[in-house]
Amino acid sequence: MQKLIVVIAFLAGAAATSADASEIWEACNSCSNSQYQRKAIRAVPANTPGQFDVYIMDFEREGLRKFRVTTFYDPRERAYLSAALRVVVESHIEYEFVQGVRAVRRDIASVAVGTPIPADVAPSAFDIVHNTLLARGVSDYVNDHLSFWQTIGAPVSVPLMAFGKIVDLNFIISVTFADGSTAKLRLTGLEGSLTEIRYAFELVDGSARDADGNLIPSSANEAAPYVGIFSTQAFAEDMVDFIVRWYSEGGAQVLCRSEESSGGVTVTCKRR
Repeated sequence: MQKLIVVIAFLAGAAATSADASEIWEACNSCSNSQYQRKAIRAVPANTPGQFDVYIMDFEREGLRKFRVTTFYDPRERAYLSAALRVVVESHIEYEFVQGVRAVRRDIASVAVGTPIPADVAPSAFDIVHNTLLARGVSDYVNDHLSFWQTIGAPVSVPLMAFGKIVDLNFIISVTFADGSTAKLRLTGLEGSLTEIRYAFELVDGSARDADGNLIPSSANEAAPYVGIFSTQAFAEDMVDFIVRWYSEGGAQVLCRSEESSGGVTVTCKRR
């Protein structure tokens, strides 16, 4: 009972001196009340006495919770103890958070399916599998067609690093290249500043495919064994040229052959 009284006393003191609290932002999607609370306590620095305002973001539910976490040393326990008290979220911060999450969702939805990539940005999905510069160019092109803050105005109270945690929702967009090949890009972060924000995307492993839907191998293990059926000899040769270029030298020694089949042109690859 005495231990409980001590904890309550510290919480009451924290509520009365909130202006001195440090601020921390964490995410916990679709969590229970107890999970939110545990997340808040775990977010504070270990063995560091003080008061911390911890905002727990739930991107799935577009909700925000705030906890005042107090950490103190208990000589009887010979350990640091922490307790979290849920407090009211400031209305302007909650508004900025909700509007920001909705803006991200709208942006991703606007480019989610089959965004066309001009040939001068990257001619084909083949070109971005092993070329981070071209892949970045595709990401930049997608960014140029997004308008994250234009609809809500740049927030001033929610830090960019907090919105960056929205990547936990695993947002993925599809892009289509001029030659008909396709790829998927995953949102991996938000960069820049709150007034000039940019999305960061990276290629999803195993998502690059040619115009016929055949996997474009991203490693020697995917290139051998390999079987693909192509609608034209030219498409088949593009795949063979790519595999030979990237996986036929060194230790992999992947070899390919193509032959006419009832479904088109079949390409078969295997290690030497």
